[in-house]
Amino acid sequence: MVSVNPDQILDAETWDVVAGILRAGSGDDLAAYRAALLRLKDLPDDNRAGVYLYYMLWSRADSLIRKPKPTLSDFAALAQRAYPKFSELVVADKITLEHTLRTVFDQSDFGTQLQDGAFTIYSSAALSALLDDPENDLKHLRSKLASWIQRKYAPTTGS
Repeated sequence: MVSVNPDQILDAETWDVVAGILRAGSGDDLAAYRAALLRLKDLPDDNRAGVYLYYMLWSRADSLIRKPKPTLSDFAALAQRAYPKFSELVVADKITLEHTLRTVFDQSDFGTQLQDGAFTIYSSAALSALLDDPENDLKHLRSKLASWIQRKYAPTTGS
C-alpha cells in the first residue's frame, strides 16, 4: 500500500477548521466549540468540511461498531454512548443522533435527509462525542481521510 501524505491531499484550511471544531467539541468549553463552528463561514462554500466530517464520522463509528452491516440496535447503542456529550454541544434528541449516525452508513429511513448545514453541525457534535483521545484519534482519522479522498477523487487514467 502506498503511503499518502495528508498535506498533499487535504485542504489545509478546511482541515484546520474541522480539526479545531472537533478538538473544541471533545473538550469542556462550549463557547470554544461554538466559536470553532463559526469558522465554517470563512471556508469556501463547497461543502468540503461536510465531506470531511461525513467520512470521519463513518470511519470512527465503523471502528466502534465493528460490523459490516450495523443494525438499528448498534446505532442505538452507539447513540446511547455518545448522547451525553452530544447533547452538551447541540440541542437535539437521541433520535437525531441516531439519524446522523445512520446517514453516514446510508441507512437513514426517516424520510427526510438532514440539510447540509444541520448535518455538519450534528456530525461534528457526534464525532466530537465519539473521540476518546482527540489528538491521536484526529491524527489517525486525518490519514484515513486523505487515503479515502485519494482513492475516491484521484484522476483515473484511461487505456
